[in-house]
Amino acid sequence: MIADDSGDDIGASEPTGAGGGSSSGTQQYPPHFSSLDLDAMRQEGVPGQPAEFGARDAEGSAGMTEFQVGQQFQDKDEALLSVKTYSIRRGVQYKVVESDYRRYVGKCSEFENGCTWLIRMSLRQRKGIWEVKRADASVSIKVLLNATAAHFGFRPTYRRVWLAKQKAIAVIYGDWDELYNKLPRLFWTFPPCIEAFRHCKLLVSIDGTHLYGKYGGTLLVAIAQDGNSNILPVAFALVEGENAESWHNGIKAALEAPDGGWLPPAAYRAFCIRHVAANFALTFKGKGARRLLVNVAYAKTEVEFDYWFDILRSEELAMCDWANQIEYSLWTQYCDEGQRFGHMTTNISEYVNSILKGVRNLPVCSLVKATYGRLAELFVRNGRVAEAQLGTGQQFSQHLVKCIEANLKMVRCFTVTLYDRDNLEYTVAETTPTGLFSLGTYRVSLGS
Repeated sequence: MIADDSGDDIGASEPTGAGGGSSSGTQQYPPHFSSLDLDAMRQEGVPGQPAEFGARDAEGSAGMTEFQVGQQFQDKDEALLSVKTYSIRRGVQYKVVESDYRRYVGKCSEFENGCTWLIRMSLRQRKGIWEVKRADASVSIKVLLNATAAHFGFRPTYRRVWLAKQKAIAVIYGDWDELYNKLPRLFWTFPPCIEAFRHCKLLVSIDGTHLYGKYGGTLLVAIAQDGNSNILPVAFALVEGENAESWHNGIKAALEAPDGGWLPPAAYRAFCIRHVAANFALTFKGKGARRLLVNVAYAKTEVEFDYWFDILRSEELAMCDWANQIEYSLWTQYCDEGQRFGHMTTNISEYVNSILKGVRNLPVCSLVKATYGRLAELFVRNGRVAEAQLGTGQQFSQHLVKCIEANLKMVRCFTVTLYDRDNLEYTVAETTPTGLFSLGTYRVSLGS
């Protein structure tokens, strides 16, 4: 476990929580509750959501609804018209970052000042259509302030706009207080997640993301990864407040409970090296020192580890004393005995954080429903891909096949020739993978 140290049956499964009960069906959800950014989940080659061309509301006005990942347009002109209409109707001032015959990227003019509105579209050459690859329509208070000033001629206070946004969310998704009291449990998961975890790497990554609604708090996510490098959210938990220390201690207590099943030899802990390095940098300034510690952590052999640790010691002895306070198996790769499968950070958790970004300001019940809707869509899509691969007779995942092919290209060639049969002596000629260049000749004796 890496921790931050600072079919139809699947689609219909209901969330399982600590207090029982279930969420309502996906048919009641807004469309974006099941919209997925598969690029953020490192899933390549999966077709986007089937959708009608263009972005239109009930009255047929292009650009009124939020853009969805997988949304398609007949050509670039229609795609750009939809973006322009959206900008006018929503009061979003945007600028073009990139635009050519294959791709288009636009973002809010206030992107560097807190707004996260961004859209990325590209041409699907085989079909000749344009498709939305990424869309983030979460609107910051600053953008709403500017839109209000532009449309109505006066500028309200930040707090008044924030309150108005919360009321608007309540109208769409339900009353904040009522929904908060309706969900007494703070932990939930889904049966397909539990079943799928049996087929994943024996690794769980935990990280938290802040919620921005009326009650704030932190959403904790436990993530696994399958053999094709697809991430799998296993469980979610809501904790009150934004004090990281409180939920750090909660995770630590759960991991150290004698009967919890998370102690060796059943399970082992590991720290995210990015967070370890961040804490290290609080004491030892400069990117150079931080980079040295990261090199120590990523060393795969004892020789490599000693090499980088000696350099760290030569920089400042206090750096080594700081690093020695943490058990090596928790933060170095060469001492973890392969238990973290090469995952040195909690990055796989943070991919999920980006996927949930558009719903982190919603009431708690809507947040739970959004996780349900998006995971239901994820299982359906990945299930179709897996069935297609099995149907073509593939024995290994695409990720594994790519790794094998890459290793074959880099492997060296050895030609072994018997030199002395009585004394079991051989000559070994080493060449490059192409066999064109010699890397040396050795004499090997198996009899001595």
